[in-house]
Amino acid sequence: MSRPGLHRNTLNKLDRGEGKASTVQHVRLALEAQGIQFLSDGYVSLGEGVSFKEK
Repeated sequence: MSRPGLHRNTLNKLDRGEGKASTVQHVRLALEAQGIQFLSDGYVSLGEGVSFKEK
């Protein structure tokens, strides 16, 4: 399967919350297609996962 590249500057912008909504949606859909789950606040996964740590 071929996957398009994503420039590190784009990722840095997303990390800072500066990415365009369309880019955020595109990245989210690509990650979900690979099996990544995005959980709403208060939800937990069954098994291993990644989450944000509260500040």
